[in-house]
Amino acid sequence: MARDERADRIAVRRAAERCLADDASRNVAALAKASGIPRATLYRRYSDLVEAFARQCAQADVGQSTVALLRSELAELREHDRLRLDRIEALEAENHALLNAARLLEAENAELRAAHDEHRAARIVPFDRPTPRTDVGALSWGQLRAEHLALIQEHAETKAELYRARKALTRLKAKRQAEQRP
Repeated sequence: MARDERADRIAVRRAAERCLADDASRNVAALAKASGIPRATLYRRYSDLVEAFARQCAQADVGQSTVALLRSELAELREHDRLRLDRIEALEAENHALLNAARLLEAENAELRAAHDEHRAARIVPFDRPTPRTDVGALSWGQLRAEHLALIQEHAETKAELYRARKALTRLKAKRQAEQRP
């Protein structure tokens, strides 16, 4: 019995849409099963539809791998951003402690100068100095400030990268949803 070519083409197209919507059935065997047409007949009579289906499957796979890649990059950027925020917080705390120490030294210096000018003895009272971390202990005030400003700049750049990644991910999701709509 002869097959109705027009009805078969419609059946293959609809089956292709269903198979593309289901990640697990993106192959010609699933297409043949979903359309009710033998695989050999698909290859022989409807090779153009089979090739179009294969291209759509490849594009969908690339889209999914791109989304997965962007998600992993986004997670890495978030972790990198968190580490930078922690570093900035630590430097701000150090900066605050150093500013307090500088103020105390300035007050002590003023007291010593006043005592010297009045030709009297001044009593020096030691104060608790912040213990700098070993990795920044050898740095001067200017170097610490420069490092702090560099970290702030890196944080801003990371936030910009994160924003661009989110935007790209949103565009990919919208594109994929538009492709899945009938």
